[in-house]
Amino acid sequence: MKFIGMWNFGGGGTEEVTGVANENMPSHTENICYNEKTLFSGEFTNLSRTLVHVTLSGFGSATNFHRHDLRAYESFVVKNLPLSSMSVYVEAGETIGFHGMGSLVEAEDEDEYAIMLA
Repeated sequence: MKFIGMWNFGGGGTEEVTGVANENMPSHTENICYNEKTLFSGEFTNLSRTLVHVTLSGFGSATNFHRHDLRAYESFVVKNLPLSSMSVYVEAGETIGFHGMGSLVEAEDEDEYAIMLA
């Protein structure tokens, strides 16, 4: 396994996200990596009193893994997922604080990739 680097939401880890007019469109989308053999481990945190939705997207047939609701000041941890991007959905007119940070590691062969996913 090879360490690729660290990922920080918005480049700094903690950013403000303002809701857009259409709540079915993401307020902020960010690419995490472009290689499906690269796995993400990290955490996403809602730093506000407003309900926020987060969608994690993968590669191929797993384009959208999960749309998760984050209540006020709630976090969730992700371990060894091949994430291509993530999106944050905020209600129109709301501005929230959001934190995301993690590490990226790459499998160097198919056997290692299978072990990392297990």
